[in-house]
Amino acid sequence: MTVAGIPSSQLLLSLEPEAAAILCRYLPLDKLFTDNNTISPFERGSKYVVIDAGGGTIDMAVHGIQQNGKIKELYKVSGGHWGGANVDKAFIDLISEIMGKEVMEEISKIHTFDLMDLYREFEVKKRTLASDKNGKVVFKIPYEFIEVYELHTGQNIRKAIESIAKYKDSITLKGDKMIIDQQLVQDLFSPCCYEIANHLEDLLQKCERHDIKTILMVGGFSESRFLQEQIRTRLPDCRIIIPADPGLAVLKGAVIFGHDPSVVSTRVSRYTYGTSTTVPFMKNIHPYSKMITNERDETYCSGIFKKFVQIGQSVSGDNPQLLHIDARSEENKDVIDIEIFASTEANPTFVTDPSCTKIGQLKLDVKTPERAQKHLLEVAIFISGPEVMLRVKNKKTGETISEKLDFLAL
Repeated sequence: MTVAGIPSSQLLLSLEPEAAAILCRYLPLDKLFTDNNTISPFERGSKYVVIDAGGGTIDMAVHGIQQNGKIKELYKVSGGHWGGANVDKAFIDLISEIMGKEVMEEISKIHTFDLMDLYREFEVKKRTLASDKNGKVVFKIPYEFIEVYELHTGQNIRKAIESIAKYKDSITLKGDKMIIDQQLVQDLFSPCCYEIANHLEDLLQKCERHDIKTILMVGGFSESRFLQEQIRTRLPDCRIIIPADPGLAVLKGAVIFGHDPSVVSTRVSRYTYGTSTTVPFMKNIHPYSKMITNERDETYCSGIFKKFVQIGQSVSGDNPQLLHIDARSEENKDVIDIEIFASTEANPTFVTDPSCTKIGQLKLDVKTPERAQKHLLEVAIFISGPEVMLRVKNKKTGETISEKLDFLAL
């Protein structure tokens, strides 16, 4: 953030599903498009799934409103790369298949603005397309595209489309209008919508004990009627809530979060956090590649992962997770290095496991250059959404240092 000119003390990061949920808590019911507006979806004790459907990824989070009105995360965020950009790519692939790769490359160089107009028109159609399979979808194809095609190939584009077996009955060209069967356009959406609905069903099954019947949809792709209808069809017992301008819900909610970060009280850890430590070497358990010997010829196993927090554990930014470790300063050195790692596994063995990533390192001044000594360290980790703060206190000297960890490394 230094490069951007933003002091770290003035920067606060917000998770997108949380920001969207925060905004919707403050909106009146007439600003929420729901299947039933008679009950507020954010009453104390209510539970819901947030679907943040963006262009690249789909993120889903499970929240509950506590009796104090604050948001509690009930299940860790999950999702996949099923966003609206995949539908855009499928449409581009369709046009490219009709025009040919070389023609599309020439069009993108010479008629860039016309191509952008076509993409913007598709974006509008993408939001309004419904599940009616008998309709037609009309796109305006610039005459320049047709001219480039026929000049480059020497063929009539209308006849060329008719010669493509899988499109001859579903795509027609009349003047500068390309008329496509609605079923074919829906096929561009189906892979993404199928994955989204499947993941949502799996998520609700995992959270069955919470009895969740409300789904909050935000993000630009949530404006798609086709996606909305697919979720309603798969989950008819759930209430779907969509705020006005769902594409701006995250931005507006982040502003509110900046004014009151305490609105989210409890989160679920997305990683297992720990530090590197050593333990006495055990021949039948530890690999010899990890064995080290100190100046007193004592053997230890290095790089053992010692946990603060396990993935899936509920954490609060106000209540740190504490870990007490024995550390030894090396000969002729007056600092102890504390390395912090994050893992996607619940119980990693070594900090060198493939699931582990180093996210931070602190140097604690112990001022014992004469010989190695043991020090009892109290290590506290504060997890607040995407931000992780580490505090290390030397119980012997009383010295305390703290630092934000590098969440971007994950």
